[in-house]
Amino acid sequence: MEMILEGSNSAETSPPWGGVARIHRPVTGKLATWLDNYVFSFFCHFVLVLIYSLCVLFYNRRATRKHAAADAHRKTIQDAEQHPMLSETNEVPFGARALERGVLVEGIWTPGQESPMEPNTPTRHESAGPALTQLPASLTGLVQRPSQTYMPVPLSSQSGPRWAPSVSDIRAESSESLYPNTLHANRSRQSDIQPVGKHHDVADSDVARSKLRLGSRGSWISKPFEKRMPGAEAAKLVPMGFTTATEMHARRSELISITTGSKQLDTLLGGGIETGSITEIFGEFRTGKSQICHTLAVTCQLPFDMGGGEGKCLYIDTEGTFRPVRLLAVAQRYGLVGEEVLDNVAYARAYNSDHQLQLLNQASQMMCETRFSLLVVDSATALYRTDFNGRGELSTRQTHLAKFMRTLQRLADEFGIAVVITNQVVAQVDGGPSAMFNPDPKKPIGGNIIAHASTTRLSLKKGRGETRVCKIYDSPCLPESDCLFAINEDGIGDPSPKDLENN
Repeated sequence: MEMILEGSNSAETSPPWGGVARIHRPVTGKLATWLDNYVFSFFCHFVLVLIYSLCVLFYNRRATRKHAAADAHRKTIQDAEQHPMLSETNEVPFGARALERGVLVEGIWTPGQESPMEPNTPTRHESAGPALTQLPASLTGLVQRPSQTYMPVPLSSQSGPRWAPSVSDIRAESSESLYPNTLHANRSRQSDIQPVGKHHDVADSDVARSKLRLGSRGSWISKPFEKRMPGAEAAKLVPMGFTTATEMHARRSELISITTGSKQLDTLLGGGIETGSITEIFGEFRTGKSQICHTLAVTCQLPFDMGGGEGKCLYIDTEGTFRPVRLLAVAQRYGLVGEEVLDNVAYARAYNSDHQLQLLNQASQMMCETRFSLLVVDSATALYRTDFNGRGELSTRQTHLAKFMRTLQRLADEFGIAVVITNQVVAQVDGGPSAMFNPDPKKPIGGNIIAHASTTRLSLKKGRGETRVCKIYDSPCLPESDCLFAINEDGIGDPSPKDLENN
């Protein structure tokens, strides 16, 4: 018996043998159940795939960072092997601080037994002789002392603002300092210097004051309101607090300039090469860069009233262009004894950029022993162009160059010397709009590192014959102008009237 239930979508059928009736479901109900199961399974698979993807991404990031750290460590080791000066965390003690700590940097003219900080060193009351120092033992047989000593023009006591304060004033002012012994020792070392071929009477107060001129620049200014912290090494040499512009102007007026040998060039520079700062000279080959350096190596030994600095010269040569015969010609021009002039020039040849930087540490030791008025680096960037190649080493090169320039500035600040560096040029190949209006598409190398570190920048160009053109490229106080000078047999000089007509 079959019976249809009303109000229902299903049919109930009784089997003929008598059993429980069966209900037939429609097809749409089965499809809905299958779809529900499929969606649930797809969602579970999606969650599993998402979790797996996040795990893979996390693992790849961790592996990438680990690989980058390993590459950086390996590159650091390679840079340390190629350029050991950059990997040094502790700097070599500098200048007087190295002597106080008992550190001795081996090099030319370094002390053997005594130190300028020890009492056995000759003081300013002892006669130091006509020569400022002695030649190394290897060069003693090459240069002989003259039988007669040349007597240059005596120093005038009426030199106006050239002279620093008297010795008594300096000692009275520096007695208030936290480190009076160190300051007095440094100044006494500076006062031992004699001009070339000249015996001075130490009782002459004017000469004594002149010998202190290139001492610790600015260290004689000491005010009660300046609080110096114990252990601050910089406070031993320079004041660490503020000062007035009036005092700064008075200190600037005491600076001297070293003559270049050319009156026109000295006029352009406001008197000559300024002490206590860095002067950069750049230009093409055969423009007179090295010739100016050779002339300055002699003129820096002249007395103050002759435009000199009454000090010795440090000459660092990186290109092998130093010729002592040129110094002898310039010395003959000023009536100086050639052998003594050569004695007062400390020469060193630099063979790579690390050696070039190391020589400055040796220079600081030598400046504590005796008085130097000039430091020449010819050229400062030649070795960097060969030691560092390509853009991959550009950052390392600029870092090394910045450290070298900073060390030069420290020497100029601590010892008051004039620093002269020469620089090479490179052609501008950018092809920008400025190339159309620039008549000289050459620029000095070194980038912003050299540009910001140099106080005065001079650009040299070729003229007719032996005439050259010098232009103020950058200066904090000099206007942009140019002048002519000549390269003569006896050094740098003024061009002749005939050369002026041709130019």
